[in-house]
Amino acid sequence: MAEALLVALVFGALASISTVLTLDTAHIAALWFPNGVLLAALLWRRGEHLWLYVLLCMIANVTAGIAAGGVPWRAAGLSACNMFEVTLAALVLLGRARRVPDLGTPSDLLRFVGIAGVFAPVFTGVVAAIMVADPSPSSFVTTWAAWALTDGLGNLMITPILLVLAKALQTRTRVTRHDVIHWTAILGTGTLLTLAVFSQQRYPMLFAAAPFVLLAGFRLGISGAAVSTLIVTAIASIATGLDHGPIHIVQGPLREKIFVLQVFLLTTFASSLPLAAAVRELRGTREALAQGRDLLRSTLDTIREVVFRTDAEGHWTLLNPAWTELTGYPVEQSLGRNWREWLASEVQEGADSILEPLRTGERDHMRFDLPFVRADGVPRIAEVSIRPMHAPDGTYTGMSGNLRDVTDQRADARALVESEHHLQLFASNVSDAVFRLALDGTCLFVTPSVRDVFGYEPEHVVGRNMLARFHPDDRGMVSEGFGRMAMGQLDRAVITYRARHAVREGWVWIEASSQLVREAVTGKPLEIVSSLRDISARKALEAELERERERAESAALAKSRFLANMSHELRTPMNGVLGFADLLLDGNLPDDERDYARLIAESSRAMMRILNEILDLSKIEAGQMAIIDESVELPHALMRSVELFEAVAKQKGIALSVALAPDLPRWIHGDGLRLRQVVTNLVGNAVKFTNEGSVQVEAKADYAGFEPRLLVSVRDTGIGIAPERQEMIFAEFVQADEETARNFGGTGLGLSIADRLVHLMGGEMTLESELRKGSCFTLILPLVEAEAPAPAPADAPETPETGPMAARVLVAEDNAINQHLVRAVLRQLGVECEIAADGTEAIAAVLAAEAEGRGYDLVLMDLQMPETDGFEAVRRIREVGIAPEQLPVVALTANAYQEDIQAALLAGMQGHLAKPIDITALTRMLRRWVRIPAVAMAPNLDPALAELRPQFRARMVTLEAMLAAAVDAGDDHDWNDIRGHSHQLAGTAAMFGYRTLGDAARIVDRYIFEEAQDGAFAASLAFLRARLNEALAAEG
Repeated sequence: MAEALLVALVFGALASISTVLTLDTAHIAALWFPNGVLLAALLWRRGEHLWLYVLLCMIANVTAGIAAGGVPWRAAGLSACNMFEVTLAALVLLGRARRVPDLGTPSDLLRFVGIAGVFAPVFTGVVAAIMVADPSPSSFVTTWAAWALTDGLGNLMITPILLVLAKALQTRTRVTRHDVIHWTAILGTGTLLTLAVFSQQRYPMLFAAAPFVLLAGFRLGISGAAVSTLIVTAIASIATGLDHGPIHIVQGPLREKIFVLQVFLLTTFASSLPLAAAVRELRGTREALAQGRDLLRSTLDTIREVVFRTDAEGHWTLLNPAWTELTGYPVEQSLGRNWREWLASEVQEGADSILEPLRTGERDHMRFDLPFVRADGVPRIAEVSIRPMHAPDGTYTGMSGNLRDVTDQRADARALVESEHHLQLFASNVSDAVFRLALDGTCLFVTPSVRDVFGYEPEHVVGRNMLARFHPDDRGMVSEGFGRMAMGQLDRAVITYRARHAVREGWVWIEASSQLVREAVTGKPLEIVSSLRDISARKALEAELERERERAESAALAKSRFLANMSHELRTPMNGVLGFADLLLDGNLPDDERDYARLIAESSRAMMRILNEILDLSKIEAGQMAIIDESVELPHALMRSVELFEAVAKQKGIALSVALAPDLPRWIHGDGLRLRQVVTNLVGNAVKFTNEGSVQVEAKADYAGFEPRLLVSVRDTGIGIAPERQEMIFAEFVQADEETARNFGGTGLGLSIADRLVHLMGGEMTLESELRKGSCFTLILPLVEAEAPAPAPADAPETPETGPMAARVLVAEDNAINQHLVRAVLRQLGVECEIAADGTEAIAAVLAAEAEGRGYDLVLMDLQMPETDGFEAVRRIREVGIAPEQLPVVALTANAYQEDIQAALLAGMQGHLAKPIDITALTRMLRRWVRIPAVAMAPNLDPALAELRPQFRARMVTLEAMLAAAVDAGDDHDWNDIRGHSHQLAGTAAMFGYRTLGDAARIVDRYIFEEAQDGAFAASLAFLRARLNEALAAEG
């Protein structure tokens, strides 16, 4: 609004000034500039608020006309003509795009002159002439011409100047000192020159102002032309209005003088702005040419291809920097040289003939490959693209084109051709049918092997949907898998299904290995590649293997049952033999009969060892050997395994020693039974095959590797093993040689079983041996330290509860010999015994005793009995509400494996005794569960044990003091007293419940006796002192 009001004020002021120069009584101003101001405002604002500008300016125009003495209706009419003229010119010039004309360009300037300088004034001049002219035709024409000339000149003079100045102000840049001086000099000089011209009226020197506007337009551009034209217009108009200047030299009326002024101003405008626009366009063209030249130079400098030009003789006249990169030759040294010189020698002679079609005009373009040699001697291949150049008269003047190194591309193309050839070979010879499938299942491509897999020709498959002809049971699975891949949920899938074959009857088994192909950028699924193969033969084989597996499992089950029966059937009679032999040995027999009984017992135990080995091997081969994880007291387990052979070693006169490393943990995780079995086998073999020298057992921990390991080595100085026999020594029924078997006996199963047990425990066994010098077997097992187990409440009391009441025990046993044996043993122990011949009788006996109020204290239950076995019997006893606390049941069976023990416990039993029955084990089991008369336990108990405990503690205190003093004294100490105390402690510690202490004392005793005071001895001393301190703390 403010801007429109300002324009209206300027419009009114210029209208008032222009009325001073009104031509006679025609009411037409000699110079009319207001319309030019309004037109410039409307164009600059792109017609925005057009009617507001027009309304305000019309009010200003009418006001100025009435103030100058005009008739109101005429003033209003002429104002309306002015507004219509300006509005018409503005709307036509802006057009639909509402674009402001750029009067610095000749095209927009010419359009502006035609519309604002001619069309609009001429059109509105007709209306104005009708309003103010006399009725005569001559007066109408004169008035119309005056209006058109005056308004057109005003529009041409004012509007371009204002638009140019407005744009210059809008896009102005930083003004430098040079700009100020330049503008001031030109405009100042021109202003003074124009003032000089219009300050006199003696000489007609209007032409002198033309150089000023020409110089300003040429040097200062369109803005300078506009300012200079404005200066000349202002000075000329003001001087003429004040009756000064060369215009008044014209002889004639005022009309003619004003006409001269109008012509002068029009000439000034025509010689300034068009020239400035042409100069600007020329400068723009020069700048564009310079930019194009720079761009071309930059392009030539940066383009990777060589751009060249030659003369008619083939000499280089233009090469860009890529030439050096391509050939290694500098551009400066190459210009002027013939193009053939850079080619390989074998093609130089015939190079000109290649270009002959270009020279003769037969061809206007050629592309070919040529070999060349780089400056460093490396041969390459270039692709050459050439066009001929001709003079205007058609004469051949040379060639231009480009070069690029295509060595790698040609190599890649050859590799691609070779790859395609290999792919074609693959597709033609691959046995699988390879498909490319669209996401809807349509086949896009298939290899010829589809004939073999499905019986179809490839051309009959391409374009068909492959999600058909499936077995009804497989259709849903295949559709689901393919659908998930098509939706992008799966990238890979292997699907096995049945499909119809085109030729063969029935169904064929197909294995489809599919891969989803995704779009590289977005990851969108594109297609699926599948490799399909006929696996009918494999499926038939798998079915046969499944049948074989089932037969093998049945055989394994039968073997397992056979082993169980064999174990039961063999152990049951052996139970009687061993049991009665032990009873005979406990009785009063003559010496020769005692020897017979002892031989029977020893032979029976040897028989049992062989039986156990055979059964163990069979269990391992059947995969039924269970390895348990329990806390194992490592020093005690090793010592007990070694102690078994001390008597034999002493008898043979060989030294049997044990060395435990200082860092060896006391408790570890493992299977104690199997560990002792392996170590016992190794030590037994070492003692067995050593006739002189020593057997050394060493145990240590290895923490150097990724996981800690337990290393137990058994080294002997025995017969050794030949190198060729060492690899098979761990096989079944294999010994070192036939002579060894004859001389030493044995089944050859021990090492095989030991090696397999070690592997079941996650370890390995190694062998180092030299014939007639000895062997070293090393047992390597994972070492996992464990906490000492808390003693079971039932095991806490070491002394049985005694009293006058005899215990009542029910023995469920179907074998008459075993019945007689168990009854005899229990009778010796003072236990009342009743016999049940099978499980049914056992159940009835238990229920009857409970009903009479005379329940049994313990049931010894055989597991394998006719009618009702032990498992079923104990379940039924528990089902009637007889709890374990009320009636404990101990399994009595020949099945002595860990899984057998576990099965008995799970069935509701509280313990397990293996056949043949060991009287000591039976006594320990009875002591745990029932009360036994003291007189019966007398042979196994020391009545003075409580009285001897103070003496035992005093002996431990003495030994600890002696050890402390010995450690302080070092090697000079006399160890005999310590050996005596250690020997005594080794024999008594276990009686007081300190088994490990006794083992430690026994090791120290042996080291002192053998005078082997090495690092292992020091570790054994530290181990003994630690156990002494624990025992002293426990005794209080």
